[in-house]
Amino acid sequence: MARLADQPPLAVVGERLCTDLTDVTDDPACLEGEGFWAVVVPYDAPPTFARFATVRPARPWRGPRWVGPARDAWSSSLDRAAFEAGVRTIRVAIEAGDVYQVN
Repeated sequence: MARLADQPPLAVVGERLCTDLTDVTDDPACLEGEGFWAVVVPYDAPPTFARFATVRPARPWRGPRWVGPARDAWSSSLDRAAFEAGVRTIRVAIEAGDVYQVN
């Protein structure tokens, strides 16, 4: 099985497939330069800017197949009622200001 780390970097931005990564920076001034930049803006970290040399339509998808776990390998440790109870508990904690995010 192929590993995700062995795959070349790419980004799918809207209907565009970006490949051939040439630069990665956290300096927004890069946007004043040449090239196509994909930007990742995390919730609690500075943005990351990635420049790609090749940009083409993303459809039809001709990229590598999914290399993660097989769909039938996934299972939940909760039934529906337990999951919904957990979501309610998390919402109460967020509303109370005890947490701002739960993963």
